[in-house]
Amino acid sequence: MKKIIPTLLSITLFFILCLVVGCGLSNVVPGDGKPEITFESITPSKVKDYLIHGPNVVEITIGFSDSDGDLGSDSCLVVKALRPPSSLDPTGGISKYTVPDLSPRAGSKNITGKIKIRIDNLFITTLDSIQTFPYEIYITDQSGNKSNVITTTPVTITLN
Repeated sequence: MKKIIPTLLSITLFFILCLVVGCGLSNVVPGDGKPEITFESITPSKVKDYLIHGPNVVEITIGFSDSDGDLGSDSCLVVKALRPPSSLDPTGGISKYTVPDLSPRAGSKNITGKIKIRIDNLFITTLDSIQTFPYEIYITDQSGNKSNVITTTPVTITLN
């Protein structure tokens, strides 16, 4: 009985895989399947240092399109602050976000829209009284396709 269960599980998974692959062939859409993103805005472009003045928030808006419509639960949005490494920031300025399911329910697989990224509590990581840097952003869809990489306009953090 113990040998039968893994064999049945393997056969069932094989048939499910064949069904998924077979169904996927009839839904071929134009495009290479890679998501495409565009920079829309960053607001505000100037904030006061979190460590001295308390909470601050920057919101980045990006546009997206995906010809095969598989942006969602297994997708990863990566945001990297392009500033010098610092022991004050153990992440190296890299934040990863899970994207909510954006896959279409029916009809066209091609999806477009906007994503707002909220970045809280920015602080200066150097000995300067001001720090200015942009962010680099990309997204990976559920199939592992990596989008183009975009760079935002700079954000400035000040002590005063």
